Amino acid sequence: PSLITTALLAFIGKWNGVLWPLLVTSSESLRPLQVGLLYFVSEEGPNYHHLMAAATFTIAPIVVLYLIAQRWFHQGITSTGLKG
Repeated sequence: PSLITTALLAFIGKWNGVLWPLLVTSSESLRPLQVGLLYFVSEEGPNYHHLMAAATFTIAPIVVLYLIAQRWFHQGITSTGLKG
């Protein structure tokens, strides 16, 4: 359970990365969804209804992964502070 918890938290950390893919990729077709969310903010301000719809699609893989690994995730979190 602790390895699955660590893997899940590491995946979420890498999935939400914006700065590194923005620096490394030169083509817009290779950039991930999180970088694409930046395009919904224009000079007039954020386009909230489109931004929230795109954010829903962006978090969908994380929610699915959490639902699959939910049992092991909770066991890993609860056993972290226990001794013996």
